[in-house]
Amino acid sequence: MRAFVYCDGEEAQIRVLQEPDILSQLSDTLIDLGKSPASCSAKHQASDVSSWFKVSKKKQKTLTPEEYRNDVLKGRINTVLANTGLSSDKRKKALFGLLSLVYTFKVTLNPAIVAHGYEKCGQSPIDFKKIINQCTKKPTIDELKKMELALPSMISCFQANGHITEQAFNEADIVSNSNEQSNKRPKDERALQCQRACLMTHVDSVARYIDYIAVRNAAPRIAEEKKQAAKVQKEAIERLKKNEKLEKEKVAADKKEEKRKELEHYNKLTYKEKVAWPTINKNARSKNQQHKKI
Repeated sequence: MRAFVYCDGEEAQIRVLQEPDILSQLSDTLIDLGKSPASCSAKHQASDVSSWFKVSKKKQKTLTPEEYRNDVLKGRINTVLANTGLSSDKRKKALFGLLSLVYTFKVTLNPAIVAHGYEKCGQSPIDFKKIINQCTKKPTIDELKKMELALPSMISCFQANGHITEQAFNEADIVSNSNEQSNKRPKDERALQCQRACLMTHVDSVARYIDYIAVRNAAPRIAEEKKQAAKVQKEAIERLKKNEKLEKEKVAADKKEEKRKELEHYNKLTYKEKVAWPTINKNARSKNQQHKKI
């Protein structure tokens, strides 16, 4: 027999639970670990839905240090906090906070509260309609029937892949009711903490998480490479503009020098030559242009 536990899928939790030694311990103890859909723990996680948090907070308001005194646990917590780099004041607050939480959970959590949470979620006993009706947008009767008919194939997909793929939803003609932007990646291609419910100990889920970490770690390098490529491109464009500017300046300088020489030559001409200069100059320029074409 295997046990199934799940968490709400915060990235900080997933990062720890996906460590190889943690996965190995879960496998050795026959524990399957799942996570609830992204941003849905308030509706789908039994501990959140139950009255446990409300009762425990009420209990904490009336606690006294003598009630939650636990010297053994206090010593262990102090050992851990000593290596955190926190100030003595912060370590003291963390210590008493943790001691009070442990005691509060111990005296408030009972089988009745746990059972009530699962029943309210529709998870135990299983109540499909109650689970689906927790959706932000309630499905129609036809949509509900379609989902019930698709349940066997969805269960098979979850067991095979560790989650229900977008392809499986499309094949069952189950459309998304969310108002997400169309340019966003499909949910089964996003980071694990942003996906729908999934089995984190499934081999495919572990592989997807490893790929995600690889991409995330490579992101700074890729960003730097793009930055350097953009810098090189910018420098090349600036050089091109500079060369074009120099070429234009050279052409302008050549024309200016040509006019200067022409004026200098004109000033050396006799009166008769100056009178005939417009015609002579025109013919000379025509011959010069023909020479350039040849």
